[in-house]
Amino acid sequence: MQHKPITGRHVVGGVLEDRWQLSGCLGEHRNETLFFGTDLVEGGNVFVRCASPDWRGTRAVDLAACRILRSLPHPNLEIPLAWREATGPDYVVFPWLQGETLADALGTEWALSSHRVARVLVDAARGLSALHRLHLVHRHISPERLWFTGANRSVLRVAGYVRFSVGAEAMFQAPEQVLDDPAGAAADVYALGVVAYRAISGTHFAIEAGMEPALAHLTATPPSLEGRADPSIARLVAWMLRKNPAERPSMAQVAAIAMAVANDVPVDLPKQSFDAPYAPRSSESTTRLRALIGGAITAPGLRVAG
Repeated sequence: MQHKPITGRHVVGGVLEDRWQLSGCLGEHRNETLFFGTDLVEGGNVFVRCASPDWRGTRAVDLAACRILRSLPHPNLEIPLAWREATGPDYVVFPWLQGETLADALGTEWALSSHRVARVLVDAARGLSALHRLHLVHRHISPERLWFTGANRSVLRVAGYVRFSVGAEAMFQAPEQVLDDPAGAAADVYALGVVAYRAISGTHFAIEAGMEPALAHLTATPPSLEGRADPSIARLVAWMLRKNPAERPSMAQVAAIAMAVANDVPVDLPKQSFDAPYAPRSSESTTRLRALIGGAITAPGLRVAG
């Protein structure tokens, strides 16, 4: 990966807390800069997220979450090693993940087999279920944040929970996130369902529908994956993609069903019934929905689902 020097508060060559050397810049975002680094005390490589100099305008990292994740590590989660607590958490250090992301795999293979998608769902759902049991919600699930690590790339880790950036990836937002309604654990279930749909079909259902992703999440029913995937996985993904958060499975259910499929255990899941468009939860979100629909109507080449 190519590194580049940057200007600002944290620079390549700098050392944090006399331990974490910033060896190369991996990218800059509005609220944070990402670094490849070196642990000068114990050796080895690390990944460092540094808040922008004006980080007060960003979401502060939840220090309690950092402490919880550090004290209760899970093999399917990215765990922070260190962070600054004194004057505000302006950096967080993580182990350097060796391997490839699901996005990398989809870039070379385009689509994955049902069995491999089931294994992805097992590991990702296990990690996210552990996060949910700690009353934490990821809210940023995407193929770029699912890492194949370990021997033979056999372990998948969910990365990107602790971050300075705000907002979710538009392609993988749950309907409630699109309209800024309250989003809980069910939003992670939906996002993981979108990832699974993409991994099986080779594309995003918004592209298949010819719609903007935000509007597709709110109104479009994804085409059935049956005939393109194992029936149980196809029906599980359809269940995960229900518009109403209350109608989605829990992450623990996703892990259990995917594990059964991965081990060739029959699972009898019913077909999902008609799914109505997402119902906004406030007058403000209703206004946002109307604005999205109005923009889609005036945009050439796009359509609105009924």
